[in-house]
Amino acid sequence: MKRGVGIRLGILIYICSFAQFVIASDNNGISINDVKSLFLVKSELAKDNDALEKFDRVVQQLAKRQHQYNDENDFIEYLYYHTHQKLLKQYQQYSSITETLVNGDYDCLTATTVYSLILSELSIDYTVVETNYHIYILVNPDTDNEILIETTDPRYGFISDSSEIHQAKIKYRTENLSERDTQIKFEFNIERRLEGNELLGLLYYNQSIRELNNSQWVKARNLSYEALRYYPNERVTTLIDILEGNYKSASL
Repeated sequence: MKRGVGIRLGILIYICSFAQFVIASDNNGISINDVKSLFLVKSELAKDNDALEKFDRVVQQLAKRQHQYNDENDFIEYLYYHTHQKLLKQYQQYSSITETLVNGDYDCLTATTVYSLILSELSIDYTVVETNYHIYILVNPDTDNEILIETTDPRYGFISDSSEIHQAKIKYRTENLSERDTQIKFEFNIERRLEGNELLGLLYYNQSIRELNNSQWVKARNLSYEALRYYPNERVTTLIDILEGNYKSASL
C-alpha cells in the first residue's frame, strides 16, 4: 500500500471542509511583498512578475473606483465581483497562493489571501475569521456596516444583510460541532480572528498537507515548521508530530 494513504483518508483538518482533510482573526497584516518574498520567488511557475503586475493593475483600478462611490458597501460589492472576475478563474483544491496569482486557480484560503491583500492595499477595515472547517472575511467588523465575504462563491459571496450574516455565523459554529470522518479526533472548537501574519502560517500549513498527500515527506516537514513559525497552534504541532513520526519511520 502506498505510504500516506491512511493520512490521505482524513487525519488532518483542512480549512473550508476541503474534501478529505480536517484543519483548521484583526487585520492579518500581510502584504503583497510578503507573498512575493516568501512564495513567488521560490516558485517554479513562470511569469511571476506578470502575476504581480496583474495584481497591481487590479488594485489600481479599484483604487480609482473607490473614490467614485458615496456608499462604501456598494464599493465593497464592486470590489468583490471585480476581483473574482479578474484574478480568480477556477476553484482548484490545494492551490498555492502562487498558482492563484499566476494561473487563477484558487481555493478558500488563497482566495481569502487575495482579498486580504487588496483590502489592505486600499486601507479598508477587515478581519479574517477562522473556524474549524472554514475561513471567511468580515469587512467593517462589529459595525452596522459589517459585510461577510465568502471568497469562493463568485455569485453570492458578498453578504451585507445583517440577518444573513448572523445565519452564516451560526452555520459555521454548528459545523464546528459536527462529526467528521477522521482517523484522529481533534477537540477543536475554533472561532477567532487572525492576528498579525498568521494567515501566512495557514498558507504554509495547507501546502504542507499538499506535499504530504504527494508523499513528499521532507518538503511537508519543512513547510510545517514554516507554518509553526508564523502561526503556532495545536493543529500545526499535531501535523508536525505526525510528520516527524512518519518521517523517522521512513528513514529507518
